[in-house]
Amino acid sequence: MITKKITFDDIKSYLYSEKNPYMISHAASTSNYISIYINKTQRITVFQKGNNIYEYEFQEEVLENKDEDEKIKCNTNAQWLKHFTKVVINYFLDFIFTLFLATLVFKLLIYAPISLELVAIISFLISILLICAYYLALEFIIPCKIIKKDFDFKTASNHSAEHMVINFIQKNYQLPSNLSELRLASRFDRYCSSYRYLHQDSLAHIASYFVTYVLFFLLIILDLPIIFSIFIFLIFGFIKDIICRPIIKSLSTLGSYIIQYKVSTTKNVSDESLITAYIAANMWFHITHYNEYDENNYRTFFKSANITVTDIHERM
Repeated sequence: MITKKITFDDIKSYLYSEKNPYMISHAASTSNYISIYINKTQRITVFQKGNNIYEYEFQEEVLENKDEDEKIKCNTNAQWLKHFTKVVINYFLDFIFTLFLATLVFKLLIYAPISLELVAIISFLISILLICAYYLALEFIIPCKIIKKDFDFKTASNHSAEHMVINFIQKNYQLPSNLSELRLASRFDRYCSSYRYLHQDSLAHIASYFVTYVLFFLLIILDLPIIFSIFIFLIFGFIKDIICRPIIKSLSTLGSYIIQYKVSTTKNVSDESLITAYIAANMWFHITHYNEYDENNYRTFFKSANITVTDIHERM
């Protein structure tokens, strides 16, 4: 990501949500700074310099050149084609899988002393095992892979503080008055980008197989006529993606919370991280809710954090 320094006067607009005017749409953090976005491209970034010294900067994201812009457009087209191909291939594979499953069931019924209801129960249990396997992978495998690569204590602490100040403002419609108040806020965020560590294609397959098995289970238990069951399966093939979306969303949310809990946040958030997040949020609040801004708030907060206004400088 490329950014350029801008001044306060360069800020064009800010994002406003009718549903919640105090919603911060986007934020980011690393081991030495926290950013809160004012709009889609402009943000406030506060840097930690050590010894209770902080520097802030208004930034704007920019593209390097037009060639880069064209490259992104080409990549977008290529990704769309790749996605379309995946959809077609996955639909074909799902059809083969369903056909194989049906053939296997009929063979079992003919050659083995097994009831149709038992087959249905086994199918349903397989779908539950898929969800359990997904949870175990998140609990033990994925965190081990990403913890070494992306998150040390400082990064996790800043990430936690970023979530905490956002959650506080969105819940209380005001800035925290002191460090103790801010520490009571949750470090978890349902919209956190931690879900990017999850393989979305894998989630889609798990959801797809889960829904297929459950439907198969219901059709057998309901004992519908074979023609009617085939018709339902055909219709299901076309609307399966729509049915799977809430399941994929739920799996993504679950995965994001587990990753936040185990890796990307920490309950031992440092004062430095909380102060950094507060400074960024204070500036955001000043810009977006100027009529409600109370200048005494930051004095009270800084006093509780044992810092002064002179400890905060604009970055040169």
